[in-house]
Amino acid sequence: MAVLGLVGIIYWLFRRMIWEQKKHRPLFMDGEKIRSHADYLRDAKEKAARGEWREGERSLFLALLVYLQMKSWVRVEKWKTNWEYAEEIEENQPSLRDVFGRFAREFDAVWYGQALVDEVSFWQRVNELEGIWREEGQHE
Repeated sequence: MAVLGLVGIIYWLFRRMIWEQKKHRPLFMDGEKIRSHADYLRDAKEKAARGEWREGERSLFLALLVYLQMKSWVRVEKWKTNWEYAEEIEENQPSLRDVFGRFAREFDAVWYGQALVDEVSFWQRVNELEGIWREEGQHE
């Protein structure tokens, strides 16, 4: 029993260590330059078309973040968490709080939690983002 308990504890600690490493993985990669929101959206669509759903999810989320920065509703920083962005949105553009929350939850689940991308949901969020941009007078 003691050996089994010890193996269980080691397994739990190992899983916890891996989770912590994933949690601290940055959204922007070292040396990556921030591009336009339209570039990220185009990239998301291209990656999805190639079946690279996880990377497409990241590009879709970056499209939203960079758009929010362009509108001066957030300031994108490599060290910020999604919940810090949510606070900025709440303060500067509360009408987008729910939109950001949905995009952030999907991104977190896929990028950090290794969940599979729901393709239907992905394309719905692409359409939703394009709709927001049209309403705001932004072109892709």
